[in-house]
Amino acid sequence: LWQEARKDVNLVMLLDTSGSMRGSKMSTMQAAAMQFVSQMGDDDYISVIAFSTEPELIIQHVQVGENRDKIINAISDLNAVGDTTLFDAIGDGAALLTETSLPSTANAMVVLTDGQDTRSYRFNSATAMQEATANNATVFTIAYGGDADEQTLEQLAIQANGNFFIGDEASIAAIYEEMSAAFGGSVGVGR
Repeated sequence: LWQEARKDVNLVMLLDTSGSMRGSKMSTMQAAAMQFVSQMGDDDYISVIAFSTEPELIIQHVQVGENRDKIINAISDLNAVGDTTLFDAIGDGAALLTETSLPSTANAMVVLTDGQDTRSYRFNSATAMQEATANNATVFTIAYGGDADEQTLEQLAIQANGNFFIGDEASIAAIYEEMSAAFGGSVGVGR
């Protein structure tokens, strides 16, 4: 089937690994994120930031094709412990997108959190949002469970032409599946 040309995606995935993610919440999120990575295009680029007490860059801007197993293993190895530096993670992720952006790629960010920011000191809600919307990125946000900062996540998705999802353990796989379709389909990211 002939596919309309799609730009390769330059994606930064932000995953909340704070203490409140412990247990099945964490493993369900990991499984959904790993499945998402398994469906990305070989020529797409990904960076992964896990955030708890500090945002930590666990995969730095690699092409998916030859690194797919490495990326999936890195997500699989994450542990839930510590606070929630949501705003610093968004700011860092956006800066990384700007830094790694190519004319041939479409910038996108996926943010998942189950809580409120408890610890950021470099960015606040407003400055994180400013950074995230400065590079023409499409931002998808996921409020995972009832305690997430839905207001910030929804605002960010609206301002960055993305989608805001409210999810739980039962629906998280379907949410990543829906985002995956947006990345590979004839509309959405990279078109």
